[in-house]
Amino acid sequence: MKENKLIAEFMEWDINDPKTFPKPIQQPIYDGCWGDYRFQTSWDWLMPVIAKIVEDYGSGWSFEEGYDLEVRYKSVVNFIKECNNERNR
Repeated sequence: MKENKLIAEFMEWDINDPKTFPKPIQQPIYDGCWGDYRFQTSWDWLMPVIAKIVEDYGSGWSFEEGYDLEVRYKSVVNFIKECNNERNR
């Protein structure tokens, strides 16, 4: 899933070494497949990303109200894409 790759790169995680990922999401078996990443299905995976965005961008970050994981995931992906577009201008 290209969105998960986008998020992992934003987090500056070494995709070849899952030990660089936060402890709650390290997987005992890793085959390098982006489908193994669970940003869209797990708060344990998505919350470190949201925390980094809030820490780095503060008030520049906004998302839909509520606690819907899918909505937050899409907001994160859109925000990262916008940041990448800004950097590439």
